[in-house]
Amino acid sequence: MVVNGERLLITGCSGFIGRALAVGCASAGYRVGGVVRNHARASDLPPEVEPVVVPDAGPQADWSDALAGVKAVVHLAGHVHQDHLGAGAEHYRVNLAGTAVLARAAAEAGVRRLLFLSTIKVHGEGKEGPYAESHPCQPHDDYAISKCEAEKVLRAISANGALQTTILRPPLVYGPGVKANFLRLIRLVEHGVLFPFGSIDNRRSLIYVGNLVDAILTALRHPNATGNTFLVADPEPVSTPELIREIAAQLGIPSRLMRFPVSFLKLAGRLVGRSAQVERLTGSLWADTREIQARLGWRPRVSFDQGLAETVAWYRNRTSAEHAHD
Repeated sequence: MVVNGERLLITGCSGFIGRALAVGCASAGYRVGGVVRNHARASDLPPEVEPVVVPDAGPQADWSDALAGVKAVVHLAGHVHQDHLGAGAEHYRVNLAGTAVLARAAAEAGVRRLLFLSTIKVHGEGKEGPYAESHPCQPHDDYAISKCEAEKVLRAISANGALQTTILRPPLVYGPGVKANFLRLIRLVEHGVLFPFGSIDNRRSLIYVGNLVDAILTALRHPNATGNTFLVADPEPVSTPELIREIAAQLGIPSRLMRFPVSFLKLAGRLVGRSAQVERLTGSLWADTREIQARLGWRPRVSFDQGLAETVAWYRNRTSAEHAHD
């Protein structure tokens, strides 16, 4: 159970997930400290959050002041981008080495619990059926490999008894405030782009940011979460064309999907050096979440339809505000 006013530190607090989590944790009774790189970024934090400046989340980070009086840490910060020179090295510097330094510092500071946000991609991609926690880790890219290796470090530290750790492996997260590929997809659908994805029959898990926040809060408070790893996701996976149709429906416009052989899409991807991107669009990646349901009693409260409706509503409000300032 949450001790009223218990001190909680969230890394990556100015990001999409971090902001939503900070608000949820503050509402649950935590005193939330949000890690930012500098004082200028403090304005990115929700008003309920106390800014904690740590200039770099890599292996040279000094966490001593940030962890003073902290009882629990949620480690969201990480390097995600893979489309620039040196991205691989940055994944290992931040996601692996940086996580190890934070965990050891937390253990030395007397922090009781650390929750690490990993990724379903540590299992790999392309399996037709759902992944479960018992499936082996077979990551395919630097990002997923660095997360998998960080998980191993955390388990080793936890085995010494100095720090209780919990690992959550979510799929793609969406919701109000979403960025990157999901936001780009909404824009493309709104602009009437013709997608050649009508023949794709895959299954991909997503998780609404509110459901992820609820899973994190549940794991922080539940004794059965200690030392365990859980996959988390919305109730049902969706196919790529289903996702596009649902976004179009929420925007109130027709979806523009053309049936095109998947084999041709994969060939085109190889020819232009985009095989990985095409595999993500055509392949399956979905989670069996029965473990967290059985052990922690957690189930997603927000349906995919409701979560997507809230995401598109946020997008439309955001777009209207941008046009108003033009």
